[in-house]
Amino acid sequence: MQAENRPIGMMDTGVGGVYVLRRARLAMPSENFLFLADLANAPYGSRTVKKIRELTLQAARKLADEGVKALFVACNTATSGAIDLLRETFSFPVVGMEPAIKPALEKVPEGRIAVLATPATLRLQKFRSLMEAQDEEHRVLPLPCPGLSRMIELEGPDSESVRDYLHEIAHSAQDVTAAVVGCTHYSYLHRALSEAFGGVPVFDGADGACRQMRRLLKEDGLLRETGEGGAVLTSSTDRESDVALLERFYRMAEEEE
Repeated sequence: MQAENRPIGMMDTGVGGVYVLRRARLAMPSENFLFLADLANAPYGSRTVKKIRELTLQAARKLADEGVKALFVACNTATSGAIDLLRETFSFPVVGMEPAIKPALEKVPEGRIAVLATPATLRLQKFRSLMEAQDEEHRVLPLPCPGLSRMIELEGPDSESVRDYLHEIAHSAQDVTAAVVGCTHYSYLHRALSEAFGGVPVFDGADGACRQMRRLLKEDGLLRETGEGGAVLTSSTDRESDVALLERFYRMAEEEE
């Protein structure tokens, strides 16, 4: 198989990465994607750094064994904990997720920028370095959201439980003028997040990451630019019900457009 015709591997701990997959398919419609949800080990958000690195590398190797031409880490926690390790391990392009702090600070010049993410993402050095580099005026407010990713998967992003959770988080913050999605699961909550914080704009790093992947593939002569692409959804659990869950969230991502 010609190099450009091999699939792009994409991994996440669960359904959040499926939103990124949909955005990637819009950005690169001729590409084929192999998506792996590590539901057998989810969530990563409460894991130690050592365990996050171990699990992320394990999932990445599964995709590499399938002959992918690039790796998209569609998980903020896995990106923060293991992206450097992945780039050292594999010779193909590796792209991860980064909270859209810089665009939020630039487009909303006053007030506080709330970054909602898993506790693990917020405590890892990569996030702290990002915040220090971009938040010279100390406007960024990290808001850990333990248990929210799992709640989204079990009860749905439009559930009353999720809405109540977001309103409780928002109530604890003051002077928030924008919200940043720091976990791909929360990409399904744009409207609910905006509402919880009183109608503020919501910033998501998914499209920026997709543009970065497209650019790297183009530079390496690996971008597939003709023909119709597709996606295969898989789970580390091998349960049909989990694949059905991924497919349901993919349809929800389509409805968000």
